[in-house]
Amino acid sequence: MTLPVAILGGVAAKAAIDFESAFTGVRKTVTATEKEFDILKKGLMDLALVIPVSTTELFGVAEAAG
Repeated sequence: MTLPVAILGGVAAKAAIDFESAFTGVRKTVTATEKEFDILKKGLMDLALVIPVSTTELFGVAEAAG
């Protein structure tokens, strides 16, 4: 494995961990079923595609809103 490939893999892994950690915060403050969490996560991910805010930031807003 070359160094650039290893670095890219590390960056991708960190992004995935940050993403899941951010949504864990939402799970702590929102009461919902698994299906509702899936819908919420997808909705926030879709929203991040149309406004200049990252999914991690949107998850933070959702966590604060509870």
